[in-house]
Formats: sequence, structure tokens, C-alpha cells
Amino acid sequence: MLFPAIVVFSSIGCYSINNNLFDANAIIFWGILGYVLIRVGFELAPRLLGSL
Repeated sequence: MLFPAIVVFSSIGCYSINNNLFDANAIIFWGILGYVLIRVGFELAPRLLGSL
């Protein structure tokens, strides 16, 4: 229940800053991708640390 609310509010905030629909779609895409990776079993913390 919390995850969809975070995606919705972050997309609204991102859209309101630039008035660009691409930014909101990018937030939704990466949110869904992160959710799928968690469901499949990937650990996201090592991925984030590895990308820095």
C-alpha cells in the first residue's frame, strides 16, 4: 500500500517541477522496475553501492 503512494506522489512532484510528462513516466518506469527486481529476489542495496 505504501509503495504505490510513494510512486504517485513522487511522479506528481517531479511533474510539477518541470511540467514535463517524460519525467513522471521515468519515475513510474524505474519504480516498477525496482518492484519487479525485489519480487524476483535481487538485493538492491549492493546494486546501488556498486553503481557509485
